[in-house]
Amino acid sequence: MYMKEKKGWPESFIKYYAEKFWNHYQASGWKLSSGNSMKDWKACFNSQWQTPKFKEDIDKLNFHSLKIVPMNHTIKEIKELDELLGIYARHPTQIPFEDFGKYYEFLGRHKLLKPLTQDQINSLREAYQGNNYKCRCAHVQLTISGYIDSGYTFAQVLDLREKKSKAS
Repeated sequence: MYMKEKKGWPESFIKYYAEKFWNHYQASGWKLSSGNSMKDWKACFNSQWQTPKFKEDIDKLNFHSLKIVPMNHTIKEIKELDELLGIYARHPTQIPFEDFGKYYEFLGRHKLLKPLTQDQINSLREAYQGNNYKCRCAHVQLTISGYIDSGYTFAQVLDLREKKSKAS
């Protein structure tokens, strides 16, 4: 499978993305945006499709790339994050903005950070004038807000991952 060899993506994402690629070009009669006929699908993939650009595709790739985190190694940190989530949900101003930054590495390492588009990353960099720590604080704050909006806690997300991995 070309996409697997080229990108090393998970099989579940490849199935989705290959079908999207196929449907896109099948619908256009295998024509490129220039109107020319496609001569080499691998060249087309390499030039236009090898990096997902749309949020839907990025989110699917991130979801299918999740690595399962053993709960026994993270229980203390997850409890702390879920407490923070509860406090932030009730009283967002009680948590100093700079306190969010200390969770960035942990959330990133365990694939719990909200995926951001390049435009969102650029907006944060502009808003915080390139201050990486403040950008990380904002990223964690956005992540926590997303969990609150979804109604999930960090522990619930890890439980869902564990169930998904056992079902696979």
